[in-house]
Amino acid sequence: MKLILLIISLFTHNILLSQINTRIEDIGKKTTEFLIHRGKIEDFKYALKLKSLFPKEDFSSFKDSPAEFVLGMLRGSELELPVAWNELKVKANKLNIDANSSYHETYFDKKGSDNYVVTCVIKSPSDYFTFSFNLLQWEKDIYISRFYKDVRRYKSIKEVKTNLSSIVDDEIEKEIQEMEKENYLQ
Repeated sequence: MKLILLIISLFTHNILLSQINTRIEDIGKKTTEFLIHRGKIEDFKYALKLKSLFPKEDFSSFKDSPAEFVLGMLRGSELELPVAWNELKVKANKLNIDANSSYHETYFDKKGSDNYVVTCVIKSPSDYFTFSFNLLQWEKDIYISRFYKDVRRYKSIKEVKTNLSSIVDDEIEKEIQEMEKENYLQ
């Protein structure tokens, strides 16, 4: 009996993982298409919005509580999304990512219980391009909580796969150096 329950549990877990994987790949595809067509991130259904997370919440009730800190971080992410998105659109323009480009693939890495780092690949007639973002799983929903502010060009898919985390790694390294420069980490 325990063996049957274990098998059912593993099977159910694998189905749930498969559904999450499919959703992340779908979000990657839609985000890529949104970048190719230069959509406004404020109109994108997967962009983090506090009102989506807490549709009926009175935020004033969180004053001077640990929840206020978390809300502040989420609000900061929400405010930074359009800034980073606009930088991605400018870079996509400079790299000639246009209607002749198309979605190619999504790669992701789970970080913690509800966070994912995602790298999407765009195929143009002669090159591949990547951009990256973070996803936050909130109950049954998934939202983009951060865009990394770079788009990179590669000549082959092999080169892409060798450098999947380079945008994320480089931006985090740059942020750490800036904090060290400002004496935050000393």
